[in-house]
Amino acid sequence: MVEALNEILKGSKVTVSAVSLNIPTSPPAEITDPNVLFIQVKEFFDKAPDTCTGWLCFTDKVAVVPEEFRFNAEASSSILLSGELARGNESLHVRQSEKGWQLFTLTREEGGGMLMVKEKYLSTREEGKKLCYENYWKKEPNKEGLEVYRPFAARFAGFEGGK
Repeated sequence: MVEALNEILKGSKVTVSAVSLNIPTSPPAEITDPNVLFIQVKEFFDKAPDTCTGWLCFTDKVAVVPEEFRFNAEASSSILLSGELARGNESLHVRQSEKGWQLFTLTREEGGGMLMVKEKYLSTREEGKKLCYENYWKKEPNKEGLEVYRPFAARFAGFEGGK
């Protein structure tokens, strides 16, 4: 199936891969304390500071990690609103929720029943830099009972290019 899709898409610069995406099935805990949120995001970064990259939106700025932001004591003076960090096949997504924030860790695994298409989006801040996302499609039954692929999730996978 994947080979047939790639044959159809040949020349379009789009490639489809067979993968699986590991997303925890239970809802993430609500984080209500901005300091606890900051510590958990920093722990994700600290596991691989040389390869971890992403963006963080604070109350006063949007920062590219690690070029424009360092995890230190003075950095925690701004409140983190949302963000996405990536290191290899794993990414951390920070989202605001009704009571504070939720953290989602997404992990790509090779092989599996999902389809994944990589997409790149131009940065609004830096000419030539692109945000890379992996978009996942999952097989689900439709109203007629036929299995069809539907969009399931998108995972931030890092940056490409830039000055």
